[in-house]
Amino acid sequence: MTDTGGAEAERARLESVASLVLERARQLGASGCEVGASVQTGLTATVRMREIDTVEYSRDRGVSITVYFGQHKGSASTADLQRDSIETSIETACAIARFTEADPCAGLADPELMAEEIPDLDLWHPWDLDVDQAVERAMAMEAAGLEAHPLITNSEGATVSAGHSVSVYANSHGFLGHRIGSRHFFSCSLLAEDADDKVRDYYFDVKRSRDDLLSPEAVGKEAAERAVARHGAGSIATCRVPVLFSSEMARGLFGHLLAAISGGNLYRGSSFLIDALGKPLFPDWLTIEEQPFEPRGLRSAAYDNEGVATRERAIVDAGVLAGYVLSSYSARKLGMQTTGNAGGVHNLTVLPGQLSEDELIAQMGRG
Repeated sequence: MTDTGGAEAERARLESVASLVLERARQLGASGCEVGASVQTGLTATVRMREIDTVEYSRDRGVSITVYFGQHKGSASTADLQRDSIETSIETACAIARFTEADPCAGLADPELMAEEIPDLDLWHPWDLDVDQAVERAMAMEAAGLEAHPLITNSEGATVSAGHSVSVYANSHGFLGHRIGSRHFFSCSLLAEDADDKVRDYYFDVKRSRDDLLSPEAVGKEAAERAVARHGAGSIATCRVPVLFSSEMARGLFGHLLAAISGGNLYRGSSFLIDALGKPLFPDWLTIEEQPFEPRGLRSAAYDNEGVATRERAIVDAGVLAGYVLSSYSARKLGMQTTGNAGGVHNLTVLPGQLSEDELIAQMGRG
């Protein structure tokens, strides 16, 4: 794992901020408090038609504070890590809490649910990428795509991005956790056209470590192949046939499932899967697992946004809905317990069936 010296210095600063917030909130009479603080740094370069389009360097930071006076809640945030600004935000959050209505479901997550172990998930792989190097890779990516096929005549751009972040979460249960992670990104969007048709498609790759990324040339060529594959497509007559979704489209379909089993939609009554827990939703060969401890996973985390320990589990088990996606607040609204998903899910994996893609295609007939 790459040396974390710089990240550790940021972490120490953010932990100091978190301690200040918790102590000051206690002094102002808050019965509970939670604070998240983060610093994110990144470089992004985009080229289009072999010329530099944009170069952007970013450094974002922020502190979010929530206080509770019993079941009265107030929140405030600031992008300024100076002590005066932080104390003003704490006082603002406390003032807001004193004027809000009591909510019987408000409050910190239960103390016994806090994460006790925070393993190394191998998420920190910063890339010391300068502007010239980023532009060079973006140029190579786009050139590989433009030269891949005669139908590829235009580009919407190729992008290279490298970034990393350090964050801390703490609450008045005594929980203090940190996350450090990197995220690097290649993407390319191309147009395939002739006198009769013009289509576009894209491809991208995103990883924690640059060593795991596809080469820029591979991303550009894949974007070209996808654009060319769309060229000349036509409509078909209405019919009932099997449909095989690409992984990108399938991700969107499962996104609708996640929305329907998320606590907010469930307790508001806006989900089509109310009271569906334990019922079959899919064929028995389909299982969806949450895997928060996957090394280098883009959504790996030992705790959620409330400090609750995450856990491996099946959300859909052999076609049956085995679990909802709940924060502590939505769980209380539903009379249930949090699933450790404040802030979202962690590395959902749809386990493969018994047939390969080629075997599925062979079974589709006119599909």
